[in-house]
Amino acid sequence: MEHSNKTHDATGRRLYRPAWTALAAALLIAACGGGGGGDNGQTPDQVMGNLTDKINVPGATVTQPTGTPPSAADNPQGSEESAPVVEPDADEINGTPGQKVTIPVSVTTTTDLANLFAKVPGASSYFDAAFGGGAKAMKDLRFKSLFKPTGLRRGKGLFTIAFEVDLPANFPAGRFCFEFSARDVEQLTSGVETVCIVVGSAPTPTPTPTPTATPTVAPTPTPTAAPTPTPTAAPTPTPTAAPTPTPTPNPTTGSATDCLNTDLFAVGNRLNLTQQGSFDGEVYTINQELMPMRQTTFNGNNAIEVAGELSEESNGEVFTFESFNQYVRVDGTTLLFFGVTFEETVDGTTVTGETTFEPPFENRYGLNPGQSYSQTNTITTTSTFNGQPFTSTFSETSQITYSGQESVTVPLGTFNACRFQENYSSEGTSGSITNWLAVGSGIPLRSVYDDGEEVVTTAASINGTPVTGN
Repeated sequence: MEHSNKTHDATGRRLYRPAWTALAAALLIAACGGGGGGDNGQTPDQVMGNLTDKINVPGATVTQPTGTPPSAADNPQGSEESAPVVEPDADEINGTPGQKVTIPVSVTTTTDLANLFAKVPGASSYFDAAFGGGAKAMKDLRFKSLFKPTGLRRGKGLFTIAFEVDLPANFPAGRFCFEFSARDVEQLTSGVETVCIVVGSAPTPTPTPTPTATPTVAPTPTPTAAPTPTPTAAPTPTPTAAPTPTPTPNPTTGSATDCLNTDLFAVGNRLNLTQQGSFDGEVYTINQELMPMRQTTFNGNNAIEVAGELSEESNGEVFTFESFNQYVRVDGTTLLFFGVTFEETVDGTTVTGETTFEPPFENRYGLNPGQSYSQTNTITTTSTFNGQPFTSTFSETSQITYSGQESVTVPLGTFNACRFQENYSSEGTSGSITNWLAVGSGIPLRSVYDDGEEVVTTAASINGTPVTGN
């Protein structure tokens, strides 16, 4: 299900980057039984009519206009690389009359998502799920770090959408299909991908036996308790835009081992971070707590289990909450990241799952200024979305260069910091990110992405003791 490439390494050296993963199989309308209505004896318009007011997309308003949805053929010439890409997570889903069927649809975009369209081939109307103000993209928890400084999915991002179909109890058995497409806030439209629903026969109801009447004893009146006043929640302060960091001089000498703090991986310790991000004029706040819990095994490897919780908010609204367990191990001056288990809720939609790295992702600290290393990892995510299981696997190659140490000023203060530059590529996409870690404490201070997004640390503590600058 998760097709974006959002990962982190142990230095906090990654926020997100999407993998524009192509849909492997060609989805043909012919597979739905030839005609757009499928093989259930209904015409396309009859299918659409039976599903009127039966479609729900969390976070969107669904209407049913007549005609055809916008087409990729209407996009301006030369906009192919910027247009959205629709990637259904299954080409066929089973359904039962009288029950809800959820079709997970992933969309990658270069800006915010405006609409998801769905049409039965050949019908004279279509469903339009409109996201007011642009949708926030679903999070992807394939990070490779003790730290997870995530942010709003602006710029290129992954949107995971639940297209919910409430099948009427009298809906006929058989197969019918939807053609899905998407449009972003720049009015660019994706191509069309097809998903079919195979509807089985309605279950035969079991007769309910008539219960024997039992004499009713008059209830004893219960005194009504006085209502407890509801406390008024304190208003959430509006985050202040992060100041522009002061330009720093060229990096100086000093090994990257100065920024490896093994206490962060010691069982019983606790790290709290507050960070602030900005992208395209939008400001968001990230709060996270991380606690190494125990020595265990994960995917056959000895590891430390690090439990974490994270919340994200923008304009006083918490839109993401995550709980996760990361599995890491320090080998000398290298931090190995084996994978993560997670549960994440974004705007009411929950995803649970597990991600593994083969071989484990290496975060090397035994580097002198100018030294670099490369690695290739296979990243596999198995997840469950609205009760549907999904698996995705992709390969990623990254090159990480340690530039040296330099002075960095962020809202938390001024620090001597290790600077890392990472370039990565995965299945046709590539990008870069620069990260700064504090000398001594090892906490992330600043991350700058090639698309202009930036995240800075505003508060941090280890075991309740504040981390302060020079």
